[in-house]
Amino acid sequence: MSGLAACSSGTKETQEASKESGAGSETAAQSTENGEAADELKAASETEIDGELTISVGDHSSDEFVWKVALAKGFIDEEFDEDNITFNVETFSGGPTIYEALAGGSLQFGIGSTDPVINSVSNGMDIKIISELEVGDKNMLIAVAKDSGITSLKDLQGKKIACSVGTFRHNFLLTALKTVDLTADDIELLNLQTSDIITALQAGEAEAGVLSANNYASVSDISDVLVYSDDYKTNYHVVGVDNAFAQKYPYTTARVIRLTKTAIDW
Repeated sequence: MSGLAACSSGTKETQEASKESGAGSETAAQSTENGEAADELKAASETEIDGELTISVGDHSSDEFVWKVALAKGFIDEEFDEDNITFNVETFSGGPTIYEALAGGSLQFGIGSTDPVINSVSNGMDIKIISELEVGDKNMLIAVAKDSGITSLKDLQGKKIACSVGTFRHNFLLTALKTVDLTADDIELLNLQTSDIITALQAGEAEAGVLSANNYASVSDISDVLVYSDDYKTNYHVVGVDNAFAQKYPYTTARVIRLTKTAIDW
């Protein structure tokens, strides 16, 4: 699977999140990590659900993201089809919009880079990190217009660069700039969503744009790849859950963790 390279629910961050979200959630998370039988975990989950339950998760537009894969490969049906649980996968343009929806109560789980999560917590949102994943090689890139004269990161100084601020692509851009002693103050940053970045490059309104690799085909005839993200170790996402949901449904939360791991292992 090219879109997701690794997942670890047993990281320090995940363990701390499980402890902070209550004893029941901690026990549920440990049962998943220790390989508790699927039917036992399912039975425990059923006891905490009164009637029907709808779980909505926010995923990215790429078909290679974790819950999109889980949906396409039938892993969601395998996990929840026999229960009174409706599992909805909703698509968003990026981590910030996912966590806005999570804050608004329309989602119970979301995937995003570390920056949107930190911003959400700073704004008082009660979420917990339950898993982390590493996006695969060459997942993001900086595309430069063929006539821009840009051949190195240093050449980005003073240029118009289109990027979605607050996303993992933004973090990648800032990390790459730092390697050549540049900051956001040294460029003209155009805060645009993916579709508008593509339009800006096509119209000549931006000299460079930061894109996910799966979007590059739209501008490959008018641009070159300057650098890929795997050279800068910024390809990390985290899975967050609304803490109130995790406390009320710790074993169901553990099943979502298991589902996530199944999709990534694929």
